[in-house]
Order: sequence, then structure tokens, then C-alpha cells
Amino acid sequence: MELFGKNFYFLGMSKSYRTLAVTAVLGFGLGLSACSDDKVAGGGPSGTEAGNAITAQILTADKTPAARAKVKLVESASLEGSKDAYTAETDKNGQVVVEGVASGSYILEASLEGKAIQTKVKVSDAGVDLGTVNLADMATINGFLGYIDEGTIKVRGLDHSAKVVNGEFVLDSLPAGHFDLVYIPNEKAKDTTSTYLKIDAGKESSTSTFANERQALLLDDFEDGNNQHRFGPKYFGPSDGGWWFQSHHSNVIIDAGTEIVVAKGDTSEYLKMYDDGEQRLLHVTFNFDTLRDTNTDDKGALLVYPWANVGVGIGSNDKSICYDLSSVDSISFKVRGTGSYYFIIEDEAHKKPTDGNGSITVENKSYGFKELSDEWETVTVATADIVDETKGSLSCVTILTWQFTNTVDFWMDDVKLIGGDRQSIWEK
Repeated sequence: MELFGKNFYFLGMSKSYRTLAVTAVLGFGLGLSACSDDKVAGGGPSGTEAGNAITAQILTADKTPAARAKVKLVESASLEGSKDAYTAETDKNGQVVVEGVASGSYILEASLEGKAIQTKVKVSDAGVDLGTVNLADMATINGFLGYIDEGTIKVRGLDHSAKVVNGEFVLDSLPAGHFDLVYIPNEKAKDTTSTYLKIDAGKESSTSTFANERQALLLDDFEDGNNQHRFGPKYFGPSDGGWWFQSHHSNVIIDAGTEIVVAKGDTSEYLKMYDDGEQRLLHVTFNFDTLRDTNTDDKGALLVYPWANVGVGIGSNDKSICYDLSSVDSISFKVRGTGSYYFIIEDEAHKKPTDGNGSITVENKSYGFKELSDEWETVTVATADIVDETKGSLSCVTILTWQFTNTVDFWMDDVKLIGGDRQSIWEK
């Protein structure tokens, strides 16, 4: 997700509100107006430019119209929901229209009488009809940062915040779903920290896994249960990147215990994270034995060279979006299991022409062959050891990949970018 905010060390963002064009049939006051008993429309903050309309029907949990439900639409990267929100209210039929929405990525939140819902919305050059959206029980987050911490917790893309007192905070009345929490300490010299988690409707969850974001960017600890990396929720479709995936040679067997979702093709799918009820992490098992038994010559030599990998898209799948990791000193991750792997970074800055017609291939810079252990091991890869300085310095990274050439049972957790400048990597 795009990381920026007001009043902390990575300054430079400010939202500019322009003029909202309002038709004669709508009377706006502070972004909220009832036109009749049958239609309640909303708009953005005063001064927002004319844009698109978002329509939806909000229903209660028992699928009846949620009349007079409060609706807010906030940019998905914003930490200033109360200031940046487009606001509206449903009519007696649960219908709502949010007018004048500028193109961008948003989170829509609706709430009524202890029930709420959040949903992502991408607005481009046309209006968006969300259809019917059902409210569900609200959720609560209890958190702990440290006994002396004082400050504010903000929820990116939603109008929710909480004071941190003696290191503790409570965020209640939340719509179920994924949450990107940012801690802004009162003491200006302290770094902001963040965490990302998922909460089901009607549940209460606790978190204490806030990561300092100046010294290290926690790319994924998988605790959110999402199959995108922590900065990925700004993306809105399988083709837009940010996803953890697995792919393999057509004859390699992916064993039971590896869960996959949303097929990309015959041999490449997105991964569902392992969840035992206490922790979430990445787990995948590839079996090469059958392939080796059936694809060797009479002397036992391989006729084909099997392969498999898991990885995460940093940029978009079509490589039109990439990220500058040149400020990153190292990449670390925790692994365990049986077998071995290679760690690979795909960087467009290292690409080179391969033939006369100018086609391009990406040169993979590999960390080398590593054996897995039954015990968890934190592996730290210094970028200086894998970068060809004559071709670039990881200035356009698209994919991080863990590759296998033999049967493997692979477990991974806590993938971090260490020493990176967040503003230079995920800037807005």
C-alpha cells in the first residue's frame, strides 16, 4: 500500500481539493445532502473537482434495506479520513449515490446501528456501481506498543483513530476486513511504525507486531491472511501485481498442504497463506520425484530440468510498475523446511537486448544455493552481493522469487527490506 501521511517524517503529501461541480437538483452542505425521501447523495470535501459517481445499495445482515446508514469514501492511502472523506447517507431503500468522485483508489465504509462494512473501490473514467453490499457485525482491535509509548493510531484508508496511552490502544466499531495501522508517536524524534492485520466480523483481535519503518520495511509477516504483500492493497486486480504466487514445471507435483487460489494459468497460481489458528505464514511443498523417475535416459541423466518457485510481485505483472530498491541495504526472511532454494531478484534495470529485434530479457541476480533446516533461520541478503553495479542498483524491481530444483518443503515468514527509504520506494 502506498505509504505517506501528514505530520510525520516522510512529509510532502497534501491533498488538494478542487471545485465540485454540482447539478441543480442537488443541494450540498458540508458534503451531505438529502434530495428527497428516496435519494440521499453525498459528495467530497468542499472544493473537490467534478468527477464520477459511486452507487450502491446497503443492506442489513438479514438483507433488508439499511435506511439512513452513514457512508464514507476515503482514499485508500490516506491517514486523514475525517478530513479527506466523501460522505453520504442511504435513503429509505438503502440506496446511496456518492457524487463528484475524482479518479483514484478508495475504501468505502458504511455503518448503521452496530453493523458496518468496508469495500475497495477503484474509480477511473466512469462511475462505479457496487451493487448490493451487506452490513456485518463490527470488529475491535486491542493493541500494545510498549509501556512508555504515547501517540495516535490511525487506520489507512478509513476514518478511524485511537489514542495510545501507556503503550495501549483500542480501536472499536470497525468494519471487518484488512487494516493497515500506523502509529504516530507524540515524540517527534521517534519513528512511525505500522502493522497490517485481518479481522473477521464480530471478532476482537490484538496486535503488538508494529514494525519500525525507517530502519526496516516489513514487506510481509502474513498475519493479515491476505495473499498480497503489505503494500499491495493499493492494487485492485490479479493483473496489477502485489501478489504472492507459485509456479512450476508442468510435471512437478504440488503436494497437499499447499493451498492455491485464483488460477493465473495452467501452472501458476496465487497462494493462500498457511493458518493453524495461531500464526500465519507461507508454506508450499513441491514433489520432483515422479518427474525424475520418468524423465531420465538409460544412464539416469535428466532429459528435462524441473523447476518450481514461489514469489511476490513488487510491481505490476506487465512490468509497467516497478519499485526502486536501490536504498535497501539488505533483504531478510525467516525460512525452515527440507530441501534447498535460490533467492532471486528480478530487476528491469538489469535487462539487456538478447537479439537483433530488440526483445528484452531480465537477468536474474541469484543469492545462491541455500540448504533448509528444520529450525527457523533468519537469512539476510546484502544487496551489494547480488547487484551488478555496471547495470544498475535495483532501481526497477518487479519480482522477488524463491526457486527450487529438487523436492522441497518450504516454510517462510517475516520478509523485510532493511535500510530502505520508504519515501523513495513507495512514494505518492
